[in-house]
Parts: sequence; structure tokens; C-alpha cells
Amino acid sequence: MTPPSASPDASPIALPLRSVLTAFAVDVALAITLSFSMLMAGVFGWAAWRGVQLARSGTLDAQAIQANLGTPPVLFLIVATLVSTGGTAVLLYAWRRRASLVERQESLSRLRHARTWWWALAAGLATFVFSTLMSAGGRALGLDLKPSNLDLIEAGFA
Repeated sequence: MTPPSASPDASPIALPLRSVLTAFAVDVALAITLSFSMLMAGVFGWAAWRGVQLARSGTLDAQAIQANLGTPPVLFLIVATLVSTGGTAVLLYAWRRRASLVERQESLSRLRHARTWWWALAAGLATFVFSTLMSAGGRALGLDLKPSNLDLIEAGFA
């Protein structure tokens, strides 16, 4: 077997589906682990800070601190979620191998194919249909599902 040519005209070698799915599963597992870990670190940091505040105000009993700890403010949760999501994206981007010239050219050439845009349209349409069906199913079950986080944001700024 000869190694792939480094010339820009060389076509990329297609990887077997099994190796691609394995790499994808590793990426998903890393993303979930990193995002959850960053979010939990933020919440634990908030709890430690709140515990110090309670202790400085004279509450030195561990049970009293735990009882008065409460829950993080909504705005903190929104910011912590954004930081954990963005931090995960940046870390995964930094850890990934950069695309080669051939891979970049192949990616750009696929933008010129109508099939690429049909897949993008189909994915958007499938997302819309799924969301609509979930909302209709929720209404049929008597649930008041709102497809936005506007209530959460308004509560954070209240």
C-alpha cells in the first residue's frame, strides 16, 4: 500500500465508517464530560463562595450553612452554562488535529454540491418537525411547553 500523496490534487482516503463512528463517539463523550465537569466546577465554586459568605456572617454550624445555602441564582446558571459550553468548544477545537490542505479543499468543494445543501435543509426541516411534534404531544398531554428559555432569562434579570 502506498502512502497518500501530499499534492493538493490528491483525493482524500475515505475512512471506514467504524473508525469514523468510534472517533465521533469519543468526541461526544469528551464533550459531555468536559461540559458537565465545567458546569459542576462552577456550581461547586458558587456553593463554596456562598458557604464562605454565610460563615463570615456568623453562621458557623455546618447544618445551618447547608440549610441556608439555597440554589444558585438564575443569571449565574445561565452564565455557567454559556461558559461550560463555550469552554468545551474551545478545548475540543484546541485538541483537534488541524485539517490538511487536501481536507480543506475537499470540504470547500463539497459546498458546491447541491446534495450538501439538501442535507442541510433536510436536517433543519427534521429539527423543526420534531420540535413541532414534541410541542403538539405536550399540549395533548396537558403540558404547557414553551420552545424558548425566555422565562428563565426574564427570571434571571428580575
